[in-house]
Amino acid sequence: MESMKAHVGLFETDFPPFSVQSVDLFRGVYSPTFALLQPNCTVPVLQMPNGKTFRDAEEILTFVHNAYPSKGELNLSSEVEASVKEFCDLVSSWDEIEFSFGNPYASRSRGLIEMSVVWRIRMGALRKNLRMYGQRYPALVSTYLKRINELEKQDFAWDVRVEKALESSRVLEQMLDRAEEQLSKYQFLFGGSWTIADSMLVPVLHRITELGHGQRIERRINLARYFVMVSGRPSFQLAIAPFDSSWMRKNFYKKLLIEILLRALPYVAILLVFVAIVIMAIAENARHITAGGHEPFVPRDSP
Repeated sequence: MESMKAHVGLFETDFPPFSVQSVDLFRGVYSPTFALLQPNCTVPVLQMPNGKTFRDAEEILTFVHNAYPSKGELNLSSEVEASVKEFCDLVSSWDEIEFSFGNPYASRSRGLIEMSVVWRIRMGALRKNLRMYGQRYPALVSTYLKRINELEKQDFAWDVRVEKALESSRVLEQMLDRAEEQLSKYQFLFGGSWTIADSMLVPVLHRITELGHGQRIERRINLARYFVMVSGRPSFQLAIAPFDSSWMRKNFYKKLLIEILLRALPYVAILLVFVAIVIMAIAENARHITAGGHEPFVPRDSP
């Protein structure tokens, strides 16, 4: 979702043509090139031709909207700019992962299992990266160790996850209420033109809809009208629409299944070898008996 925010902003401004490189965050396979570019091992990352790098969605959007502003942004007062910044910070504070834990399309217990499995897969990949690249790229050692420590500190206790999910829901409600208030006065969040605040909010609206919480938007009349409007914009069709929930779920479970199978292969191979040895031993014993290796048992006469 963070990458969607950046992409929406890039398409909504006069930003020059750009290329996109994907990173497999699911498995946590961070190449040395990416890890050196982004020590936090998160996306999105924007690297300009002059080498200047921006490493999170809000930072990218701030740069893009300042360097290539929309017409409406050219006339924002300092007071409105402060309000825009405050709203963007509120959107950034919303924890999508914790909120997804309360997805009504899946039981929370299943969500907890999925989350813990994915975390362990990522830790395994990071440890592998550390072994592979640690000596060649000493600067990456601290990066990989930091991510491993962060994952190891994750608490998957039921009550902790539920508490965090509820807190994330509270932040979301606050965000949507603020947006509804603004949209009761303007076509967009902060006036008659698109701003960085819109680039931050639209992917969130899409995400909560995909998670089955569309009613949170529908019960806010102005927000519902706004979401219908922005869903038809080219930026939405290019940056968000191709990645609907069916694609995300299919991709997630396909990757999860492949990763589990790959990790299970060594154990399956050991099991097959053991079964083969047992079968060979049984067959050998059967041949020995057939060849007369054992005298037939004859019971003695009773005294």
